[in-house]
Amino acid sequence: MFNEVFTVVLVLLLASHLKVLQPVIKASISGVNAGSAEQQASTATESSEEENVCTCMNHAIDCHIYFYLCRKPSMEELMRRRCSRTCRFC
Repeated sequence: MFNEVFTVVLVLLLASHLKVLQPVIKASISGVNAGSAEQQASTATESSEEENVCTCMNHAIDCHIYFYLCRKPSMEELMRRRCSRTCRFC
């Protein structure tokens, strides 16, 4: 008889703890999922920005120094994209 009562009390105690912890568990699981989604979104944004923004430019008329602009390039800048990614000095 004592074992049955002890088992029922133990099950009820465990059930009450699970009810209390359920919102915490759900919040932590959704927080992990949201964090990974934010990380994937930021990674996608960074890679698309690198493709669109890094543009090769001619710094001076006499000396050809090529560099990359960290902003959205104009149409003229997009036409000059053929230079290499490393800086060249005359």
